[in-house]
Amino acid sequence: MKSTLIAPVSLALAALAPAQRSASPRSNILELAHGTVLVSVTSSYGGSWTAANLADGSTGTGWSSAQGAAFPHTVVFELPQPYAVASIAVDNSGDQEGSYPGISSRRVTVYGSTTSAAAGFTQLTAFEARRGGRMEVTLGAPMTARWLKFVVSSNWGNAEYTEVMELEAYGQPVAPQPRADVTVPEAALRGLTALRDSGYQAAVAIWTSSWQDPTKRHQAALQLSSDFARVTIQTGETRVRGYEIVRVADQDSRSKRIYALLAYEHFPIYLMLQTTSAGARWDISEIDLNPDITLVFPRDLLEGTPLAAREGQLPDVALRGFEALRGGHEEVAVGIWTATWPSTIPKERVNDFRARFAQLPQTFGQFKSYEVVGVFEVTAHLRRIYARLDYAQGPVYLMLAAYRSGAQWEILRMEYGRDAKELFPPALLIAGESSAPVLSAMAERAYNAAMKAELRNLVTAEYAFWADSLKYTAKVGPGGLAYSLTEGNQLLSLQLTSDGWTAKVGNVHTQTVCTIYVGSTPSPPATREGEPICQ
Repeated sequence: MKSTLIAPVSLALAALAPAQRSASPRSNILELAHGTVLVSVTSSYGGSWTAANLADGSTGTGWSSAQGAAFPHTVVFELPQPYAVASIAVDNSGDQEGSYPGISSRRVTVYGSTTSAAAGFTQLTAFEARRGGRMEVTLGAPMTARWLKFVVSSNWGNAEYTEVMELEAYGQPVAPQPRADVTVPEAALRGLTALRDSGYQAAVAIWTSSWQDPTKRHQAALQLSSDFARVTIQTGETRVRGYEIVRVADQDSRSKRIYALLAYEHFPIYLMLQTTSAGARWDISEIDLNPDITLVFPRDLLEGTPLAAREGQLPDVALRGFEALRGGHEEVAVGIWTATWPSTIPKERVNDFRARFAQLPQTFGQFKSYEVVGVFEVTAHLRRIYARLDYAQGPVYLMLAAYRSGAQWEILRMEYGRDAKELFPPALLIAGESSAPVLSAMAERAYNAAMKAELRNLVTAEYAFWADSLKYTAKVGPGGLAYSLTEGNQLLSLQLTSDGWTAKVGNVHTQTVCTIYVGSTPSPPATREGEPICQ
Protein backbone atom coordinates (compact mmCIF):
# COMPACT_ATOMS: atom_id res chain seq x y z
CA MET A 1 0.00 0.00 0.00
CA LYS A 2 1.28 3.46 -0.87
CA SER A 3 -0.63 6.75 -0.81
CA THR A 4 0.55 9.98 -2.36
CA LEU A 5 -0.89 13.39 -2.99
CA ILE A 6 0.87 16.28 -4.69
CA ALA A 7 -0.35 19.49 -6.30
CA PRO A 8 -0.42 18.64 -10.02
CA VAL A 9 0.46 21.08 -12.80
CA SER A 10 1.84 19.40 -15.91
CA LEU A 11 4.17 21.59 -17.95
CA ALA A 12 7.16 20.79 -20.14
CA LEU A 13 9.06 22.22 -23.07
CA ALA A 14 11.78 20.49 -25.04
CA ALA A 15 13.15 23.31 -27.17
CA LEU A 16 14.76 22.95 -30.55
CA ALA A 17 18.50 23.49 -30.69
CA PRO A 18 19.68 26.94 -31.80
CA ALA A 19 21.84 27.45 -34.85
CA GLN A 20 25.36 28.78 -34.42
CA ARG A 21 25.79 32.54 -34.74
CA SER A 22 28.76 33.79 -36.71
CA ALA A 23 31.03 36.42 -35.20
CA SER A 24 30.52 40.03 -36.19
CA PRO A 25 33.20 42.75 -36.32
CA ARG A 26 30.75 45.12 -34.58
CA SER A 27 28.39 43.80 -31.96
CA ASN A 28 25.11 45.34 -30.78
CA ILE A 29 25.59 45.35 -27.00
CA LEU A 30 21.82 45.67 -26.48
CA GLU A 31 21.12 42.18 -27.84
CA LEU A 32 19.75 39.88 -25.15
CA ALA A 33 21.94 37.08 -26.49
CA HIS A 34 24.96 39.01 -25.17
CA GLY A 35 23.62 39.09 -21.63
CA THR A 36 21.59 42.31 -21.65
CA VAL A 37 18.40 42.22 -19.57
CA LEU A 38 15.13 43.94 -20.43
CA VAL A 39 14.27 45.68 -17.15
CA SER A 40 11.00 47.47 -17.87
CA VAL A 41 8.66 48.87 -20.53
CA THR A 42 5.79 51.30 -19.95
CA SER A 43 3.48 50.05 -22.71
CA SER A 44 3.27 46.95 -24.87
CA TYR A 45 0.73 45.54 -27.31
CA GLY A 46 1.67 42.00 -26.22
CA GLY A 47 1.38 38.78 -28.19
CA SER A 48 4.17 38.70 -30.76
CA TRP A 49 4.83 42.47 -30.32
CA THR A 50 6.66 42.47 -26.96
CA ALA A 51 9.57 44.68 -25.92
CA ALA A 52 11.94 41.69 -25.90
CA ASN A 53 11.84 41.85 -29.71
CA LEU A 54 13.61 45.23 -29.55
CA ALA A 55 16.87 43.46 -28.70
CA ASP A 56 16.59 40.08 -30.43
CA GLY A 57 18.93 40.91 -33.31
CA SER A 58 16.22 40.87 -35.99
CA THR A 59 13.93 43.42 -37.65
CA GLY A 60 11.58 40.56 -38.50
CA THR A 61 10.00 41.01 -35.06
CA GLY A 62 9.36 44.22 -33.17
CA TRP A 63 7.56 46.09 -30.41
CA SER A 64 4.27 47.96 -30.54
CA SER A 65 2.65 50.18 -27.94
CA ALA A 66 -0.76 49.24 -26.59
CA GLN A 67 -3.68 50.68 -28.53
CA GLY A 68 -4.23 54.34 -27.63
CA ALA A 69 -1.40 54.40 -25.08
CA ALA A 70 -0.22 57.95 -24.38
CA PHE A 71 3.33 59.15 -25.00
CA PRO A 72 6.03 58.86 -23.86
CA HIS A 73 6.88 55.16 -24.23
CA THR A 74 9.91 54.12 -22.17
CA VAL A 75 12.00 50.96 -22.17
CA VAL A 76 15.00 50.29 -19.89
CA PHE A 77 17.81 47.78 -20.47
CA GLU A 78 20.58 46.58 -18.16
CA LEU A 79 23.86 45.80 -19.93
CA PRO A 80 25.93 42.86 -18.66
CA GLN A 81 28.60 45.31 -17.46
CA PRO A 82 29.48 49.01 -17.87
CA TYR A 83 30.17 50.07 -21.47
CA ALA A 84 31.60 53.19 -23.06
CA VAL A 85 28.68 53.75 -25.43
CA ALA A 86 29.76 55.36 -28.72
CA SER A 87 26.64 55.21 -30.91
CA ILE A 88 22.90 54.51 -30.79
CA ALA A 89 20.54 53.29 -33.53
CA VAL A 90 16.77 52.97 -33.91
CA ASP A 91 15.57 50.70 -36.70
CA ASN A 92 11.99 51.02 -37.98
CA SER A 93 12.67 48.79 -41.00
CA GLY A 94 9.98 46.18 -41.47
CA ASP A 95 7.34 47.89 -39.35
CA GLN A 96 3.70 48.17 -40.45
CA GLU A 97 4.03 51.68 -41.90
CA GLY A 98 2.28 50.54 -45.06
CA SER A 99 -0.82 49.29 -43.24
CA TYR A 100 -0.78 51.83 -40.41
CA PRO A 101 0.65 55.10 -41.81
CA GLY A 102 2.65 57.10 -39.28
CA ILE A 103 3.22 54.13 -36.93
CA SER A 104 7.04 54.44 -37.01
CA SER A 105 8.70 55.93 -33.95
CA ARG A 106 9.95 59.49 -34.49
CA ARG A 107 11.39 61.48 -31.57
CA VAL A 108 13.71 59.32 -29.46
CA THR A 109 15.78 60.38 -26.44
CA VAL A 110 18.36 58.03 -24.94
CA TYR A 111 19.69 58.19 -21.37
CA GLY A 112 22.46 56.29 -19.60
CA SER A 113 23.12 55.48 -15.93
CA THR A 114 25.87 53.81 -13.93
CA THR A 115 23.76 53.88 -10.74
CA SER A 116 20.66 51.74 -11.24
CA ALA A 117 17.70 51.05 -13.51
CA ALA A 118 15.73 53.80 -11.75
CA ALA A 119 18.20 56.58 -10.96
CA GLY A 120 21.28 58.48 -12.08
CA PHE A 121 20.32 58.88 -15.75
CA THR A 122 22.11 61.39 -17.99
CA GLN A 123 20.98 62.21 -21.53
CA LEU A 124 23.25 60.65 -24.13
CA THR A 125 21.48 61.81 -27.30
CA ALA A 126 18.15 62.82 -28.83
CA PHE A 127 17.24 62.48 -32.49
CA GLU A 128 14.53 61.88 -35.04
CA ALA A 129 14.18 58.24 -36.13
CA ARG A 130 13.69 57.45 -39.80
CA ARG A 131 10.17 56.62 -40.95
CA GLY A 132 10.22 52.97 -42.04
CA GLY A 133 14.02 52.89 -41.91
CA ARG A 134 17.13 52.86 -39.70
CA MET A 135 18.86 55.84 -38.10
CA GLU A 136 22.19 55.67 -36.25
CA VAL A 137 23.78 58.58 -34.40
CA THR A 138 27.32 58.82 -33.04
CA LEU A 139 27.83 60.47 -29.67
CA GLY A 140 30.20 63.41 -29.42
CA ALA A 141 32.32 61.31 -27.05
CA PRO A 142 31.77 57.81 -25.63
CA MET A 143 29.75 57.86 -22.41
CA THR A 144 29.85 55.14 -19.76
CA ALA A 145 26.58 53.41 -18.87
CA ARG A 146 25.35 50.15 -17.35
CA TRP A 147 21.65 50.97 -17.87
CA LEU A 148 20.18 52.48 -21.04
CA LYS A 149 16.75 54.12 -21.17
CA PHE A 150 15.02 54.81 -24.51
CA VAL A 151 12.14 57.30 -24.46
CA VAL A 152 9.91 57.53 -27.54
CA SER A 153 7.98 60.81 -27.31
CA SER A 154 6.27 60.84 -30.74
CA ASN A 155 5.62 58.91 -33.95
CA TRP A 156 4.96 59.95 -37.55
CA GLY A 157 1.27 60.63 -37.02
CA ASN A 158 -0.58 57.38 -36.17
CA ALA A 159 -3.13 58.07 -33.44
CA GLU A 160 -3.41 54.48 -32.17
CA TYR A 161 -0.03 52.71 -32.19
CA THR A 162 3.73 53.24 -32.26
CA GLU A 163 6.21 50.61 -33.44
CA VAL A 164 9.96 50.03 -33.25
CA MET A 165 11.57 46.95 -34.77
CA GLU A 166 15.06 47.06 -33.23
CA LEU A 167 17.15 49.18 -30.84
CA GLU A 168 20.94 49.15 -31.03
CA ALA A 169 23.91 50.40 -29.02
CA TYR A 170 27.60 50.09 -29.82
CA GLY A 171 30.62 50.56 -27.60
CA GLN A 172 33.43 48.94 -25.65
CA PRO A 173 33.43 47.44 -22.13
CA VAL A 174 35.15 49.69 -19.60
CA ALA A 175 36.63 46.75 -17.65
CA PRO A 176 37.13 43.00 -18.09
CA GLN A 177 33.95 40.94 -17.83
CA PRO A 178 33.43 39.95 -14.15
CA ARG A 179 33.09 36.25 -13.49
CA ALA A 180 30.34 35.67 -10.93
CA ASP A 181 30.30 31.89 -11.21
CA VAL A 182 32.35 30.36 -14.00
CA THR A 183 30.49 27.08 -13.69
CA VAL A 184 27.14 28.60 -14.70
CA PRO A 185 26.79 29.89 -18.29
CA GLU A 186 25.97 33.59 -18.48
CA ALA A 187 22.82 33.03 -20.55
CA ALA A 188 21.35 30.85 -17.82
CA LEU A 189 22.20 33.33 -15.05
CA ARG A 190 20.88 36.31 -16.99
CA GLY A 191 17.62 34.56 -17.76
CA LEU A 192 17.08 33.50 -14.14
CA THR A 193 17.83 37.02 -12.92
CA ALA A 194 15.42 38.48 -15.46
CA LEU A 195 12.78 35.95 -14.41
CA ARG A 196 13.06 37.17 -10.84
CA ASP A 197 13.42 40.91 -11.50
CA SER A 198 11.45 41.55 -14.70
CA GLY A 199 9.11 38.59 -15.28
CA TYR A 200 9.02 35.54 -17.50
CA GLN A 201 8.81 37.39 -20.83
CA ALA A 202 12.27 38.86 -20.32
CA ALA A 203 13.67 35.44 -19.34
CA VAL A 204 12.09 33.74 -22.34
CA ALA A 205 13.58 36.38 -24.63
CA ILE A 206 17.07 35.78 -23.24
CA TRP A 207 16.87 32.00 -23.40
CA THR A 208 15.64 31.94 -27.01
CA SER A 209 17.36 35.04 -28.43
CA SER A 210 20.45 33.25 -29.79
CA TRP A 211 18.46 31.09 -32.20
CA GLN A 212 18.98 32.12 -35.79
CA ASP A 213 15.81 30.56 -37.24
CA PRO A 214 13.10 33.16 -36.45
CA THR A 215 10.29 30.63 -36.89
CA LYS A 216 11.78 28.18 -34.40
CA ARG A 217 12.67 31.00 -32.01
CA HIS A 218 9.15 32.40 -32.15
CA GLN A 219 7.57 28.95 -31.74
CA ALA A 220 9.71 28.07 -28.73
CA ALA A 221 9.17 31.49 -27.13
CA LEU A 222 5.40 31.17 -27.48
CA GLN A 223 5.39 27.65 -25.99
CA LEU A 224 7.57 28.61 -23.04
CA SER A 225 5.55 31.79 -22.45
CA SER A 226 2.40 29.68 -22.46
CA ASP A 227 3.90 27.34 -19.87
CA PHE A 228 4.86 30.25 -17.61
CA ALA A 229 1.40 31.77 -18.10
CA ARG A 230 -0.10 28.53 -16.76
CA VAL A 231 2.27 28.73 -13.79
CA THR A 232 0.95 32.25 -13.19
CA ILE A 233 -2.60 30.93 -13.15
CA GLN A 234 -1.71 28.12 -10.74
CA THR A 235 0.37 30.23 -8.36
CA GLY A 236 -1.53 33.50 -8.65
CA GLU A 237 1.84 35.25 -8.98
CA THR A 238 3.15 37.00 -12.08
CA ARG A 239 6.77 36.95 -10.95
CA VAL A 240 8.90 34.32 -9.28
CA ARG A 241 10.01 35.34 -5.76
CA GLY A 242 13.47 33.92 -6.18
CA TYR A 243 15.48 31.11 -7.70
CA GLU A 244 18.03 28.62 -6.50
CA ILE A 245 20.58 26.90 -8.73
CA VAL A 246 20.66 23.40 -7.29
CA ARG A 247 23.22 21.78 -9.58
CA VAL A 248 25.31 22.43 -12.68
CA ALA A 249 26.12 19.11 -14.34
CA ASP A 250 28.75 18.83 -17.07
CA GLN A 251 27.47 16.47 -19.77
CA ASP A 252 30.73 16.88 -21.70
CA SER A 253 33.11 19.71 -22.62
CA ARG A 254 30.44 21.37 -24.78
CA SER A 255 27.27 20.71 -22.80
CA LYS A 256 25.97 21.55 -19.32
CA ARG A 257 22.67 21.02 -17.53
CA ILE A 258 21.54 23.58 -14.96
CA TYR A 259 18.91 22.43 -12.44
CA ALA A 260 17.10 25.22 -10.60
CA LEU A 261 14.20 25.71 -8.22
CA LEU A 262 11.88 28.66 -8.92
CA ALA A 263 10.39 29.83 -5.63
CA TYR A 264 6.74 30.89 -5.65
CA GLU A 265 4.75 31.59 -2.47
CA HIS A 266 3.12 28.20 -1.86
CA PHE A 267 4.93 25.73 -4.09
CA PRO A 268 8.01 25.59 -6.32
CA ILE A 269 8.43 25.02 -10.02
CA TYR A 270 11.45 23.03 -11.18
CA LEU A 271 13.57 24.04 -14.17
CA MET A 272 16.24 22.38 -16.28
CA LEU A 273 18.28 24.37 -18.79
CA GLN A 274 20.40 22.46 -21.29
CA THR A 275 23.26 24.64 -22.53
CA THR A 276 25.64 24.02 -25.41
CA SER A 277 28.91 25.74 -26.17
CA ALA A 278 29.13 28.04 -29.18
CA GLY A 279 32.77 29.01 -28.94
CA ALA A 280 33.18 31.38 -26.00
CA ARG A 281 29.40 31.71 -25.65
CA TRP A 282 26.92 29.22 -24.19
CA ASP A 283 23.44 28.97 -25.72
CA ILE A 284 20.27 27.48 -24.24
CA SER A 285 19.24 24.49 -26.36
CA GLU A 286 16.57 22.76 -24.22
CA ILE A 287 14.24 23.84 -21.42
CA ASP A 288 12.16 21.66 -19.10
CA LEU A 289 9.67 23.30 -16.73
CA ASN A 290 7.48 21.28 -14.36
CA PRO A 291 5.98 21.39 -10.83
CA ASP A 292 6.77 17.69 -10.34
CA ILE A 293 10.39 17.43 -9.20
CA THR A 294 10.63 13.79 -10.28
CA LEU A 295 10.06 14.78 -13.92
CA VAL A 296 12.89 17.34 -13.96
CA PHE A 297 15.62 16.50 -11.43
CA PRO A 298 17.78 13.34 -11.65
CA ARG A 299 17.17 10.68 -9.00
CA ASP A 300 20.35 11.31 -7.00
CA LEU A 301 19.46 14.99 -6.73
CA LEU A 302 16.02 14.13 -5.37
CA GLU A 303 17.55 12.35 -2.39
CA GLY A 304 19.23 15.50 -1.13
CA THR A 305 21.86 15.87 1.59
CA PRO A 306 21.25 14.47 5.10
CA LEU A 307 21.26 17.11 7.81
CA ALA A 308 23.46 16.41 10.80
CA ALA A 309 20.68 16.73 13.38
CA ARG A 310 17.21 15.19 13.13
CA GLU A 311 14.49 16.64 15.37
CA GLY A 312 16.42 19.93 15.55
CA GLN A 313 16.12 20.31 11.77
CA LEU A 314 12.40 19.57 11.68
CA PRO A 315 10.22 22.37 10.28
CA ASP A 316 7.65 23.44 12.88
CA VAL A 317 4.73 22.35 10.70
CA ALA A 318 6.10 18.79 10.58
CA LEU A 319 6.71 18.71 14.34
CA ARG A 320 3.17 19.90 15.13
CA GLY A 321 1.77 17.06 13.04
CA PHE A 322 3.94 14.49 14.84
CA GLU A 323 2.82 15.84 18.21
CA ALA A 324 -0.81 15.39 17.11
CA LEU A 325 0.01 11.78 16.18
CA ARG A 326 1.58 11.25 19.60
CA GLY A 327 -1.74 12.21 21.10
CA GLY A 328 -3.57 9.72 18.87
CA HIS A 329 -5.09 12.32 16.54
CA GLU A 330 -4.33 11.22 13.00
CA GLU A 331 -7.09 13.45 11.63
CA VAL A 332 -5.46 16.51 13.23
CA ALA A 333 -1.99 15.57 11.96
CA VAL A 334 -3.10 15.13 8.36
CA GLY A 335 -5.14 18.33 8.64
CA ILE A 336 -2.01 20.26 9.65
CA TRP A 337 0.06 18.76 6.85
CA THR A 338 -2.52 19.42 4.12
CA ALA A 339 -3.81 22.81 5.36
CA THR A 340 -1.83 24.89 2.86
CA TRP A 341 -2.27 22.72 -0.21
CA PRO A 342 -3.39 24.85 -3.16
CA SER A 343 -6.94 25.05 -4.44
CA THR A 344 -5.81 23.45 -7.73
CA ILE A 345 -6.16 20.05 -6.03
CA PRO A 346 -9.84 19.03 -6.13
CA LYS A 347 -11.36 19.33 -2.67
CA GLU A 348 -12.81 15.82 -2.84
CA ARG A 349 -9.33 14.36 -3.43
CA VAL A 350 -7.91 16.17 -0.42
CA ASN A 351 -10.82 15.07 1.79
CA ASP A 352 -10.45 11.46 0.63
CA PHE A 353 -6.72 11.51 1.38
CA ARG A 354 -7.36 12.93 4.85
CA ALA A 355 -10.04 10.32 5.59
CA ARG A 356 -7.80 7.39 4.60
CA PHE A 357 -4.92 8.62 6.77
CA ALA A 358 -7.27 9.18 9.73
CA GLN A 359 -8.38 5.53 9.46
CA LEU A 360 -4.88 4.09 10.01
CA PRO A 361 -5.73 3.01 13.61
CA GLN A 362 -8.71 1.03 12.32
CA THR A 363 -6.37 -0.82 9.94
CA PHE A 364 -3.16 -1.21 11.99
CA GLY A 365 -4.26 -0.85 15.60
CA GLN A 366 -3.34 1.73 18.23
CA PHE A 367 -0.59 4.26 17.50
CA LYS A 368 2.39 3.68 19.82
CA SER A 369 5.20 6.07 18.82
CA TYR A 370 7.08 7.68 15.95
CA GLU A 371 10.72 8.06 14.98
CA VAL A 372 12.11 10.66 12.61
CA VAL A 373 14.56 8.54 10.65
CA GLY A 374 16.13 11.31 8.59
CA VAL A 375 15.83 14.91 7.40
CA PHE A 376 17.34 15.55 3.97
CA GLU A 377 17.89 18.96 2.37
CA VAL A 378 17.18 18.85 -1.37
CA THR A 379 17.64 22.63 -1.70
CA ALA A 380 17.59 25.54 0.73
CA HIS A 381 13.86 25.80 -0.01
CA LEU A 382 13.01 22.10 0.12
CA ARG A 383 13.46 19.37 2.75
CA ARG A 384 12.30 15.78 2.93
CA ILE A 385 11.40 14.30 6.30
CA TYR A 386 11.38 10.49 6.65
CA ALA A 387 9.66 8.92 9.65
CA ARG A 388 8.50 5.55 10.97
CA LEU A 389 5.07 5.47 12.61
CA ASP A 390 4.76 2.49 14.94
CA TYR A 391 1.29 0.96 15.25
CA ALA A 392 0.27 -2.14 17.19
CA GLN A 393 0.27 -4.28 14.04
CA GLY A 394 3.49 -2.92 12.54
CA PRO A 395 5.13 0.22 11.18
CA VAL A 396 3.86 2.67 8.58
CA TYR A 397 6.53 4.68 6.76
CA LEU A 398 6.03 8.38 6.02
CA MET A 399 7.66 10.99 3.78
CA LEU A 400 6.86 14.70 4.09
CA ALA A 401 8.21 17.23 1.56
CA ALA A 402 8.48 20.63 3.27
CA TYR A 403 8.83 23.86 1.27
CA ARG A 404 9.40 27.49 2.15
CA SER A 405 9.57 30.61 -0.01
CA GLY A 406 9.96 32.92 2.99
CA ALA A 407 10.30 32.25 6.72
CA GLN A 408 7.49 29.70 7.13
CA TRP A 409 7.68 26.05 6.09
CA GLU A 410 4.66 24.35 4.51
CA ILE A 411 4.09 20.69 3.66
CA LEU A 412 4.07 20.42 -0.11
CA ARG A 413 3.79 16.64 -0.52
CA MET A 414 2.93 13.66 1.66
CA GLU A 415 3.39 9.92 1.05
CA TYR A 416 2.91 6.94 3.35
CA GLY A 417 2.91 3.16 3.09
CA ARG A 418 3.99 -0.15 4.62
CA ASP A 419 7.06 -0.70 2.42
CA ALA A 420 10.05 1.46 3.40
CA LYS A 421 11.77 0.69 0.09
CA GLU A 422 9.07 2.62 -1.78
CA LEU A 423 9.57 5.78 0.27
CA PHE A 424 13.03 5.93 1.82
CA PRO A 425 16.28 6.74 -0.03
CA PRO A 426 18.88 3.94 -0.21
CA ALA A 427 21.09 5.66 2.38
CA LEU A 428 18.44 5.18 5.05
CA LEU A 429 17.63 1.62 4.08
CA ILE A 430 21.22 0.56 4.68
CA ALA A 431 20.79 1.34 8.35
CA GLY A 432 18.05 -1.21 8.85
CA GLU A 433 16.03 -0.65 12.02
CA SER A 434 18.41 1.97 13.43
CA SER A 435 19.18 4.89 11.19
CA ALA A 436 21.60 6.66 13.52
CA PRO A 437 24.83 4.99 12.23
CA VAL A 438 24.09 5.98 8.65
CA LEU A 439 23.22 9.57 9.48
CA SER A 440 26.36 9.88 11.59
CA ALA A 441 28.53 8.57 8.76
CA MET A 442 26.86 10.93 6.29
CA ALA A 443 27.12 14.03 8.48
CA GLU A 444 30.47 14.89 6.88
CA ARG A 445 28.73 15.19 3.51
CA ALA A 446 26.26 17.62 5.00
CA TYR A 447 29.01 19.83 6.45
CA ASN A 448 30.89 19.80 3.14
CA ALA A 449 27.77 20.78 1.22
CA ALA A 450 27.11 23.64 3.64
CA MET A 451 30.67 24.97 3.33
CA LYS A 452 30.55 24.81 -0.46
CA ALA A 453 27.30 26.77 -0.39
CA GLU A 454 29.01 29.46 1.71
CA LEU A 455 31.79 29.77 -0.88
CA ARG A 456 29.31 30.06 -3.74
CA ASN A 457 27.55 32.82 -1.81
CA LEU A 458 30.92 34.52 -1.41
CA VAL A 459 31.38 34.48 -5.20
CA THR A 460 28.03 36.21 -5.57
CA ALA A 461 28.95 38.83 -2.94
CA GLU A 462 32.31 39.54 -4.60
CA TYR A 463 30.61 39.91 -7.98
CA ALA A 464 28.14 42.43 -6.52
CA PHE A 465 31.02 44.42 -5.02
CA TRP A 466 32.92 44.32 -8.30
CA ALA A 467 29.86 45.58 -10.20
CA ASP A 468 29.73 48.65 -7.94
CA SER A 469 33.46 49.30 -7.48
CA LEU A 470 35.18 47.62 -10.47
CA LYS A 471 37.44 45.75 -8.04
CA TYR A 472 37.33 42.86 -5.57
CA THR A 473 37.78 43.23 -1.79
CA ALA A 474 38.95 41.19 1.18
CA LYS A 475 36.84 43.21 3.62
CA VAL A 476 33.57 41.80 4.99
CA GLY A 477 31.01 44.17 6.47
CA PRO A 478 30.51 47.96 6.16
CA GLY A 479 32.49 49.29 3.22
CA GLY A 480 33.10 45.75 2.01
CA LEU A 481 31.10 42.63 1.20
CA ALA A 482 27.47 42.17 2.21
CA TYR A 483 28.18 38.62 3.36
CA SER A 484 27.61 36.44 6.41
CA LEU A 485 27.93 32.75 7.21
CA THR A 486 25.43 30.39 8.81
CA GLU A 487 26.01 29.14 12.34
CA GLY A 488 28.89 26.66 12.58
CA ASN A 489 30.66 27.77 9.39
CA GLN A 490 33.72 30.03 9.57
CA LEU A 491 35.53 32.16 6.98
CA LEU A 492 39.15 31.12 7.62
CA SER A 493 40.73 33.36 4.98
CA LEU A 494 39.90 35.76 2.15
CA GLN A 495 42.87 37.12 0.21
CA LEU A 496 43.19 39.22 -2.94
CA THR A 497 45.41 38.10 -5.82
CA SER A 498 46.70 39.95 -8.88
CA ASP A 499 43.52 39.29 -10.85
CA GLY A 500 41.04 37.87 -8.33
CA TRP A 501 40.90 36.32 -4.86
CA THR A 502 41.11 33.09 -2.83
CA ALA A 503 39.06 31.94 0.17
CA LYS A 504 38.83 29.13 2.73
CA VAL A 505 35.82 28.10 4.83
CA GLY A 506 35.72 25.65 7.75
CA ASN A 507 33.13 24.24 10.15
CA VAL A 508 33.36 23.81 13.93
CA HIS A 509 32.16 20.20 13.68
CA THR A 510 34.81 18.92 11.24
CA GLN A 511 38.48 19.25 10.35
CA THR A 512 37.64 19.48 6.65
CA VAL A 513 38.40 22.80 4.93
CA CYS A 514 36.84 23.95 1.64
CA THR A 515 38.56 26.40 -0.73
CA ILE A 516 37.74 28.37 -3.87
CA TYR A 517 39.48 30.90 -6.11
CA VAL A 518 38.63 33.40 -8.83
CA GLY A 519 41.36 34.52 -11.18
CA SER A 520 44.56 32.70 -12.12
CA THR A 521 45.91 31.80 -8.65
CA PRO A 522 44.74 28.33 -7.50
CA SER A 523 43.96 27.66 -3.84
CA PRO A 524 44.57 23.93 -3.21
CA PRO A 525 42.69 21.66 -3.12
CA ALA A 526 40.65 23.87 -5.52
CA THR A 527 42.21 23.62 -8.99
CA ARG A 528 39.33 24.89 -11.19
CA GLU A 529 38.34 28.54 -11.04
CA GLY A 530 35.02 29.14 -9.30
CA GLU A 531 34.58 25.51 -8.15
CA PRO A 532 34.72 24.89 -4.37
CA ILE A 533 36.64 21.78 -3.26
CA CYS A 534 36.85 20.27 0.24
CA GLN A 535 39.68 18.30 1.83
